[in-house]
Amino acid sequence: MIKRTVEFYRNFSSSVSGLANDMEQHLEEFLQSERSDDIYYCRIIVPDALGDASGAIEFVQKQLKPMFVERHLMIGQFFPDCAEPGLHNRAFRPLQTPVPLLAIRHMVLSDIAFLYGNERYMTAYLENFEERGTVALQQFEATTEAPK
Repeated sequence: MIKRTVEFYRNFSSSVSGLANDMEQHLEEFLQSERSDDIYYCRIIVPDALGDASGAIEFVQKQLKPMFVERHLMIGQFFPDCAEPGLHNRAFRPLQTPVPLLAIRHMVLSDIAFLYGNERYMTAYLENFEERGTVALQQFEATTEAPK
């Protein structure tokens, strides 16, 4: 059975504000989709008309992350020189891709690592996952405080 849970969109905005507005529209469409409760459902948005797509993507992701997280979604940035390190290997750069893009997906339990330390994000996380989130938080804190 083919699930067709990944959707690709080209974005033709020529400005950062245009890309941000389009991403807000993608957020609403994502939530209204008939597949919105499918945990594997994901949208990939590839800006086509921006001169500095990497810079625009980084800015838009940081600007819109609170809005997405409060709706129990994640927005990820991917571009050639993305400096975000891997969770378990600080030298690994998992968000570096040859094609600059933004991705929208549902929040999952393991996202605690991306949200920890921000009270606003943690409130949304615990609201979304309730008891399972509390357990994941305790486990995360136990592993990050353990001596290496």
